[in-house]
Amino acid sequence: MLKRPLLSILVIAMVGPLAAENQEMEPQACAPHYERIMWLAEETFGPKSRQEVKQMELTEPDGCAVYAEFEDQGLLIFVAEHHDRKGAEISWRELLAEYQKKMRKEQSTDGGKQVSLKVDNKEFLMRAFSPGLVDKGGYIGNMKCRWVNLTVACAASFTVQGSRMEIRADSAEYWPFPKWLQYIDQLK
Repeated sequence: MLKRPLLSILVIAMVGPLAAENQEMEPQACAPHYERIMWLAEETFGPKSRQEVKQMELTEPDGCAVYAEFEDQGLLIFVAEHHDRKGAEISWRELLAEYQKKMRKEQSTDGGKQVSLKVDNKEFLMRAFSPGLVDKGGYIGNMKCRWVNLTVACAASFTVQGSRMEIRADSAEYWPFPKWLQYIDQLK
């Protein structure tokens, strides 16, 4: 199973608990995503960052995934490619349901955290305006997910411990590395 809590949440929400059983597969359908994310990692964070990009085979629903978490820089990306539309739809519905549930939980605990979730057909944008979805001392600032054909993908920016970044309801979306968001926006 994946070790990082935030990434584990994404994997389980998108592809079910059986997904992470075989993490080192190199499924053919994910090769273009893997190559592009490796290139973006190297361009953004240097050659050593390529080691953070991983692939895995998905078992329910069938497909493959590419993922990376750049913890020190506050960036996460996850792309799942499914064999058929039904698999992508299942992943999308589970992902959306999981984050709607998390949003309700965050709003009902600790005096009501300020979390916004905008859903528009086959994409959603989640923004946390107060510390909420904690991951090793940081929390998600913005998360954008999209479903395009057989692909379900998410990019998240999160605060890094000690960054003192403040996100408010009136602040602009925080994307420290815009090319990663563009990758999600330009999926076809």
